[in-house]
This record gives sequence, structure tokens and C-alpha cells, in this order.
Amino acid sequence: MAILRHVVVVVPGIGGSVLAGPGGTPAWDLTAGQLTHAVTSTATLDISRELTPLRLVDTLTVFRPWWVIPGYDGLAHHLRTRFGSRLRVVDYRPDADMPADVDVVRVPYDFRRSVADSADVLGRAVAAAVGTSGRQVVVVAHSLGGLVARYWIGPGGGWPQCRALFTLGTPYRGAPRALDWLVNGAGTWGLRSKSATRMLRGWPSVFELTPQYPAVLMGGNPVEPVDLPAEVVRRCGEPEWDGGVDVLARLRAAAQVHADIAAGWDRIPQDEVPGLSVYFGRGHGTANRAVTRRGRLRVGKKDPQWRGNVGWRGDGTVPAISAIPAEWSRSPERAWALGERHGPMGSTAALLGQLVTVQGEDLPLRGAERPEDPWVGWDLDEVAATGREVDIRVEVHRGAHDTRDEPGAAATVVVGGQRHLMVADGPRWHVRVPPLAAGAHEIHVEVTEAWNGSSVYGSMPLVVVDEHDPDDIIADDHDDTPDTGDDTTGAGTGAETGSRR
Repeated sequence: MAILRHVVVVVPGIGGSVLAGPGGTPAWDLTAGQLTHAVTSTATLDISRELTPLRLVDTLTVFRPWWVIPGYDGLAHHLRTRFGSRLRVVDYRPDADMPADVDVVRVPYDFRRSVADSADVLGRAVAAAVGTSGRQVVVVAHSLGGLVARYWIGPGGGWPQCRALFTLGTPYRGAPRALDWLVNGAGTWGLRSKSATRMLRGWPSVFELTPQYPAVLMGGNPVEPVDLPAEVVRRCGEPEWDGGVDVLARLRAAAQVHADIAAGWDRIPQDEVPGLSVYFGRGHGTANRAVTRRGRLRVGKKDPQWRGNVGWRGDGTVPAISAIPAEWSRSPERAWALGERHGPMGSTAALLGQLVTVQGEDLPLRGAERPEDPWVGWDLDEVAATGREVDIRVEVHRGAHDTRDEPGAAATVVVGGQRHLMVADGPRWHVRVPPLAAGAHEIHVEVTEAWNGSSVYGSMPLVVVDEHDPDDIIADDHDDTPDTGDDTTGAGTGAETGSRR
């Protein structure tokens, strides 16, 4: 059994903390044992409400529209398996005493706020955990939590207390999906919610998740979101409900937060920089870039040809090129690729080997750009609506030591208790299944290899919810065609720009 010498601090992603209003009134809460929970009122999470973080989310849940949040109980299970069943795991509460023998501190925070605000919470939690013991912490951070940890370590000055940082699917350089939701409306193509968009536009954290690299092709030139003209980053919907949010101003404020993180890390003495282990997903259909078309922003899953790692895709939410720090652009061997999607990555067991390493003797950081074993890449949203067919696309990606480039012989998918034969579509497999009942489903796929008859298996959760109130749907007055190719009709000529970070 491995020994835990340093306190492990777990920082969840956006939506991963249970929040309560005055008097403990639930605002973002789950019922114990409940598999899915749909939050129907966005007013409860409006930025104007004072909410208190209570604990981490431990149950799969869905926030309307179309946003699945994983539970973090799996990570605690993996830690207990590796370091012992008596591991003391505590959710940080500023109004509660911290046990002196704590082993793992899980840090809930108000994920609506800026990462700078949440980093203050993390700093207080670390101070309570280590006390005067002199112990350092090892931070395990998922998604947005990685940016919170980066801010605490760098600008927040937490680096002397941090032995190492593990990030799981952290969008170091942002994600086009966040830009799409802020500009075009929260949701998916054809189902975008006015109320959810208005709510998310009030959250600094969502702006801090937007791309911090030239992710938009405008007039044939790649530009960063902050360089888009106002007519492209338009107000979505009608003025009477969107609150008149200045999207460009908030994008600039978010870019400054990322600049502060970079500057803060640059100030850390070279021999005192905490060890950094990066885990990212690849091979899944991911919103990867945007184009301007007829003066509108269109976000799609095509890789940006002007950036590196073409063909890597991402974890379904964060592109692979974004989940590796900018300062590591020339050192990809220090990052580990996983076949897991963004949500399940928050409880991955893949980090345990390196976690054991930083608890004892150091070993050189090294990684691989492909997982060892073949895995199934998914091109499928995690949430679907009742009354609509579900379009499922998968592709088998070869492991690090398998150079064959052969399609499978057959593929089947099981969902809703029914088995469906998939159809080959180039290297991918595709099937459209009938509408499913509301609730939680598990999709299982099996692809049979042509060369030896063995099978590659994959699974992912799918949550089916009732469609929104039609009055809450944003009526788009323009073409909803996603980005599928180069932009030839962009608004303005734009200017060739390099990444600021």
C-alpha cells in the first residue's frame, strides 16, 4: 500500500460544487442516491444571488440545457484503493474545523465567480489543511478547477505550499464551446435557451473558459475572440432579456486573468516551480474552432489547420491543443493522453501512478501522446431531448503501439435496451436510434476488429430530458450550418495574429 505523505487537495470543475442559498435553501443540489437531476430554474444560479459552497457533487447530474456534470466520488474511491480504505476525506467548509489527520481535502467553490475569487477559497482551504504541520499539498484539479489552482499557485503566491499539480482536462487555453454558448446561446444547434444564456453571461468563469488563442477564422485569417468585431460578437436574442451584456469587454477581462496566471507562474523561482502533470483527452468529437460566416460566428468540430495537434480532436468539451499549457507547447512528452471523455476524466484512475511518485522519490516526468490501448472515440452530445432521434458516431483509435489503419469488420451499439447495427462511414461508424425516454441511459458500443476478430468496447452516459419551453428557445435569424470548412465569406478582412499566450 502506497504512503500518502502530502495532503491531496481535489478541486472540481464548473458545476462540480453543491451550492446553497441563504438558510441552506438548495440552489444547485442533489438528492443522495439520485442518478440524475435536472435544474429547471436558471434564476436560482443568477450571479446576483449569494450562494454558499457545501461539498462536491457525487452524483451524475445534468444542468439544462445540455450540460452533464460528473460526480467525484469515483476519485475518492481510487485514492482509497491505492492509499488505504481509512483515508480521511473531508469537504472543506470555512465554518467547520479541519481534522488534524486529514488526508484528502475536497474544495467546493462558487463556480460562477472568477477563478481569481475561487483561488482565494482554495488558498484558505490549503491553509486550514496544512496548518502548522509543514506538509505540502498535491492538487488534483478537473477542468475549470485547474485554472483555479493555477491562479492560486501563481498570482496567489501558493507555490511554496504546493508539491505538485495534476490537471485533468483543464482548458489552459480555453474552449470554443464556451464562446459558442456566450455568443450564439447556451445549448445545441436548434435548441438554445434564452434564460440559460442570460444566466451564463453573468458568470465571469464562463468567459474565462473562452479560447485564449487564435481559434476563429475570419476573412481567411485566424484571430483571437477578443479581436472579433462587435457585429460578430453580437448580443444574442432580444435586448429586453439579455441585459445588454458587453461580451467583448468581458472577453478582454477574461484574457487579462489568463495573462495574470502566466505572469504569476513566470515569477516563481525556477527551482521552486511545482511539478505539473497534465492529462488530456483525445479522439472525441470536440468543438475545436470557429469561423465567421455572413457576419455570424459558427463553431464546429473541424480541427484548426493553422494550429498544432491536427487530428487529435479532444475530450468532447476541451480540445487537445487547449488542455496542454502554452509553456509546454514544445514539450508534449510531459503530458498524458487519455481515451476518456471530459466528464469521466474527473475521476480517472490514470493519475494514480504519478500521484504515488510525487508522494515519494521523484521520477522523470514523461508521457505519451496516445493511450497504450485502443479506445473508442465518441462524437455525441451527452444530453439528448425526448422526441428526437439520437445520432451516434464512434471511431476506434489505435493505441500507442498499434500502427494499423484498418476499419473494423462490424460495430453494434446497445442503448435503451435495444441493440442496433452501426453502418460504416469511412473510418467511423454511425447509427441513428429512435427517440429515447427521459432519464439516464448508458450507451455501449462494440467494434469487431477485421484483422483478428477481437473487439474494442466503449461506453458513455446519455441523459435524455424533456425539451425546453418553446418560449425559452432562441429564434435564430440566420443559417445554423456548423463550421465544416474554411471561411470564404467572413466579416471583414481581419488580421493575422499570433497567440498572446
